[in-house]
Amino acid sequence: FSLDREFRVTHINERGAELIGKSPAVLLNRSLWESFPEAVGSPFQRAYERTLLERIPTSVESFYAPLNKWFEARAYPSTDGLSVFYRDITC
Repeated sequence: FSLDREFRVTHINERGAELIGKSPAVLLNRSLWESFPEAVGSPFQRAYERTLLERIPTSVESFYAPLNKWFEARAYPSTDGLSVFYRDITC
């Protein structure tokens, strides 16, 4: 998925939306933190904020309790905000 500098979702593919249990239409143009309030203060938020602030790639592996899944996420700075690639690593 892609985020702008305000952490609003600007793009998400169908597979990515499926992994997190929400449709692209529900996520687009909304703050990631509004759509996933439980992620506020999480390792994901810290990694994404670091990528945006320092303009460096970050990666994080963490458990996301609301979905009962482990995710690996890699965030990269882009001209408009962030590009994030993630996958379910739950065993």
